[in-house]
Amino acid sequence: MANIASDKGTGILDLASLYIQKGENPQIRRQQMETLLKQIQESAENVFQDLRIVTWQNTDELEEKLTDAIEKDLEEDTASDMMQHQIISPYRGELFGTDNLNVVIQNSRNGGNKKKHRSVAGITVADKIIQFTNRAKTNAYDSYDTAQNCSSRTDVYNGELGLVTRIDKKKITVRFEQKSSQTIELSEIEVENNIELGYAISVHKAQGSEFTRVYFVLPKNKQTLLSTELLYTGITRAQTHLTIFVEGDFTALLGMTRPEKSRLALINSSVFDFKPLPEVLLHERWYEEGKIHSTLTEYLVRSKSEVIITNMLFESGIESIKYEEPLFATDGTFYLPDFTIQWKGNTYYWEHLGMLNVPKYKRHWDVKQAWYDKHFKGQLITTEESTNLSIDVKNLIGRLKRNELQ
Repeated sequence: MANIASDKGTGILDLASLYIQKGENPQIRRQQMETLLKQIQESAENVFQDLRIVTWQNTDELEEKLTDAIEKDLEEDTASDMMQHQIISPYRGELFGTDNLNVVIQNSRNGGNKKKHRSVAGITVADKIIQFTNRAKTNAYDSYDTAQNCSSRTDVYNGELGLVTRIDKKKITVRFEQKSSQTIELSEIEVENNIELGYAISVHKAQGSEFTRVYFVLPKNKQTLLSTELLYTGITRAQTHLTIFVEGDFTALLGMTRPEKSRLALINSSVFDFKPLPEVLLHERWYEEGKIHSTLTEYLVRSKSEVIITNMLFESGIESIKYEEPLFATDGTFYLPDFTIQWKGNTYYWEHLGMLNVPKYKRHWDVKQAWYDKHFKGQLITTEESTNLSIDVKNLIGRLKRNELQ
């Protein structure tokens, strides 16, 4: 990425790394996740030189903050325009989707032309547009080649961005970014059937493209259609700067790191000894480093040791088991316990320490353990990696139920 070479920050890459399944030990990955998310939480909006996190509580606030951010960025980036700045939303409908945000930004950035000139199918001169059909070969656009001063035919594909250069009666003239010497005149029916506003586009439309600045909209309470892979694709479209507009607070970013949010992880789920997957998945070729493990609970977990702990807790009748649930202290600081469990009205936090022999891991754990001692004394349960893990877990569950952990 250009930012590394020009020393303009590594925030985009650091954030993106949370959403890919690498071969690192899951314990190391969780520590990396905690560290970065704590930086995001504690740094207000500007986390890194190339990464900004903006929170919103309702769509009115989203629209206001989005238009303000774009306005300020365009003032700062005097050599750029909206063709290099791209809004990406995972959804088309809803007020945080592309349909509404396109109109919001059109009114903000191009409202003057919208009032001064007529519109064709809601599009006017100087609007940023996107092609949503394939027009190629025998269905190519009739165009005019300004470089050669002659008529021509131009292939334009789904997802290509362009700019409206002229509007006349019921026709508009557009130039597509990758074909800047070709002008294409479209009738109203052609506009309706081929192009739409392109200030805000979907993740799918953004695939294969890169932009100087990306503004990614992440709703918190509607993520059923959004996968880890789509989020990763969206945020890595940014070349030099990324702004994520997160609904509520930063925990929406955390939620998308969950194994069950990854479509690839669901395909690559391992069959351990407890909960077989459907027969159709048994014939898949799995990559060991990307494997996520199924359990008896609703959760997918990151290691076989965590499978043992999860399933033994479940089979023992523990009332509630939550995996990687953020835990906040009264001073606002937080960490991610491996497991949060409840028994007879009491809450406990279970941490599996798999790499205490690694100095960096040990240093991180020492700080985290001190945090537990300060804020949640007497509620911490720990296990370490060993060949006797099942026995250790069984003994700890027994002590927990007998109230012998205090």
